[in-house]
Amino acid sequence: MASVTIEQVRDVLSEALAPIRADLKMLSCKKVPLRNGSLPTGEYPRTIMELTVAGNDALPDGSNNPWNKARTINLLRQYDEEYEEDSGNESGDEDEQSPKSRTRRLRLARCLGITPAQLNFAQLTL
Repeated sequence: MASVTIEQVRDVLSEALAPIRADLKMLSCKKVPLRNGSLPTGEYPRTIMELTVAGNDALPDGSNNPWNKARTINLLRQYDEEYEEDSGNESGDEDEQSPKSRTRRLRLARCLGITPAQLNFAQLTL
């Protein structure tokens, strides 16, 4: 029986997931109406990957991620009126990769109708 190394498995998986990564890069976020029926104002994430990747990290294609904390907070406040109350005081020194930042991006993704399965798959393909 031939032995298979972890590196070989990673290479095979990476090669198999390449087309899916490309599709995820292009999977756009559609504008979801607010509770009152109007569309949100301001910036909107273009892809799921922009929400999955921290604002200070590069996207899988190597480009800078334009989505950041300020944009997330602005959009989240439009979708979730209670966000202010349970978010506390927003400090400017918070790291984009902190658990709080990830939680905020995931909360916004749920508001945008992105399913946990889509998010999990996007994170697996990074």
